[in-house]
Amino acid sequence: MLGEIKDSLSFYYDESEYQLFLKFFEYLDGAHKFDFSKFIGAYADFMKFVATREVKIPDFMGSAEELLQFLYDQNVLSYIEGTSDKPFIRWCFIERSTSNISPKVKTHSNYEIHYSLASALNTGKKIQPRRKTATAVVAPTKAGFFEGNIKFYQSKQNYGFIVQDGMPLDMFFHGSRALGNANLSKGSRVRFRLEKDENGRLMAVDIMNVKGD
Repeated sequence: MLGEIKDSLSFYYDESEYQLFLKFFEYLDGAHKFDFSKFIGAYADFMKFVATREVKIPDFMGSAEELLQFLYDQNVLSYIEGTSDKPFIRWCFIERSTSNISPKVKTHSNYEIHYSLASALNTGKKIQPRRKTATAVVAPTKAGFFEGNIKFYQSKQNYGFIVQDGMPLDMFFHGSRALGNANLSKGSRVRFRLEKDENGRLMAVDIMNVKGD
């Protein structure tokens, strides 16, 4: 099955981009079952790795939601609905029909990687623990992410402010703390973590765009 995915990618992407695709799964820390919070946390950590290599990411990895949809389209993973005693497992190849050619994956759900791909994608093998920074992180969810909208961005000075959902606060950010090619223009919907600077003030970091559900 992995060979079929590689063949499919080879029409549009080169070998280095395929290797980036494989690299992402290491950031799931060995999990073949996970929730959306775990997924976006893995995506954020993966994007930090990409930033250190200064490589171009494939289009399908442009955001956490785009990558999730791609994995669903390729039947790499399914999403699970229902209760624990009566789960409904949704695979793209099952949901696809003449009236629904491109089924959409459900965000904020639970997911499972196809059993035949688990070993090939290293989801049964944890990577070495990543070194944590000494700064404090405020974590409202398992992955520590908030959401909000860009209120202001000064491109020349590369800084701006985010209006955090549910809070009457304008959260400062510096463009250098955005992940990938995040759109930081006014009104853009973003997901971010909070971190204290050296003066103890909160600022937004690990900023990424949120695609529509």
